[in-house]
Amino acid sequence: MKLKTNRWWTRILVMVLALLGYACGDSDEEEIRGELCLYGSPSASYKVTGSVTDNDNKPLEGAKVKLELDYYQKASTLTAKDGTFTVDLYSVSPYPDYAYLITSCDGYVTDTVDVKFSDLTGGDGDWYWGEGTAIATVKLNPKPTTENN
Repeated sequence: MKLKTNRWWTRILVMVLALLGYACGDSDEEEIRGELCLYGSPSASYKVTGSVTDNDNKPLEGAKVKLELDYYQKASTLTAKDGTFTVDLYSVSPYPDYAYLITSCDGYVTDTVDVKFSDLTGGDGDWYWGEGTAIATVKLNPKPTTENN
């Protein structure tokens, strides 16, 4: 039991020290277990551009477009008069587990679509891995109307 407790505390200590910047060795060239050890955290930026229309292909102004990467990384914007949008998100996760685009507008059913980004390009060769882009066209359906008899 004592060995398991020590491992648990060791893991917590390692995470805290990593968050504070105490990681790796004294040189960028030092290798640990065959892997190059550098200080930093990989990151990337993501951009989704597109448009939001109704079923008649009329642009929807003021629709909220939200990009979600993983659970905790989110960015949102509103569509312009012509229904176009651009959502930018800088992320510490160069390869997110998932990406969703959630679009909502008054009077319309909220729509969620999967986003597939292009390969990351333009990285600096170190910790910034580049930018992934995607284009999305979203058509929102009107909410069904209910009549009171």
